[in-house]
Amino acid sequence: MAHRRLQQELKNLSPDGKNPLPEGITAEPNADNILQWTATLQGPPDSPYEAGVFKVELKYPEDYPFKAPAVVFATQIYHPNITPSGKICLDVLADNWSPSYNITTVLQQLQGLLAAPNPEDPLVKEPAVMMKQDMDLFLQRAKEYTLKYATPSGLQGLESASIVVAPKESAVAVDTLADAPATAPSFVERCLSAAIANVQAST
Repeated sequence: MAHRRLQQELKNLSPDGKNPLPEGITAEPNADNILQWTATLQGPPDSPYEAGVFKVELKYPEDYPFKAPAVVFATQIYHPNITPSGKICLDVLADNWSPSYNITTVLQQLQGLLAAPNPEDPLVKEPAVMMKQDMDLFLQRAKEYTLKYATPSGLQGLESASIVVAPKESAVAVDTLADAPATAPSFVERCLSAAIANVQAST
């Protein structure tokens, strides 16, 4: 089921297909496994991510499209809704998933998340708190991460360094809400449970 559906989606992604990818988004399946895809997202204009290109990994379960793919950011990003390990929480990948959605739907939603971070439903405390308390500092930090991890010059610098130093943390708590107990919002808890289930189903 999933293989046939993904073959059709791949065909539809062509410029003459039914669902061509918008400008700034690329996607293709791995050569030896159509259930695993790699995509890239150009940072949206007028956002702190606009200078970067972000790599995203998608793993589809065998019962796709009835279950959502597991999606992880492979590029480091400073964002309240994306953890340092790349976990994300989108309603279209959890509670609001529909079999009518496709890879174009998912990637457009991810690009929208870059354009409009949501500090009210965070997975990571630090950028969420910073957005509320000091937006200028948040924008500066997000731009720094983008230049360091999502641009060719930044990646070349990391590769050439003999020692890679972890990004400096601010005084604001950096605990991810993914690891928090009962204090996490109920939607985040449900979303994380769905994400874990998707990962298990796709492995």
